[in-house]
Amino acid sequence: MKMIYKRSSDQVIEYDLKTDPPDAKFWTTYKLKKRDIVLVDKFDNTETSIIKDEILNDIVESENPQEVETGFAWNNKVRR
Repeated sequence: MKMIYKRSSDQVIEYDLKTDPPDAKFWTTYKLKKRDIVLVDKFDNTETSIIKDEILNDIVESENPQEVETGFAWNNKVRR
């Protein structure tokens, strides 16, 4: 399934999620990784890394804004 990400510069980037296993992209418990994001268009290595960071941050923020602000989700508990 192809997805799009619109950067702040109004540039539209197509990407896909390639998780292992493939169904993991639908799981709420799967922690998405930068390597799971595959860009359709080709960019140099530096730009690819920046774009993947932006996409990953956008996905994580939209799923759980609290996790982005504090570094962990509300439902995580510290075990001692």
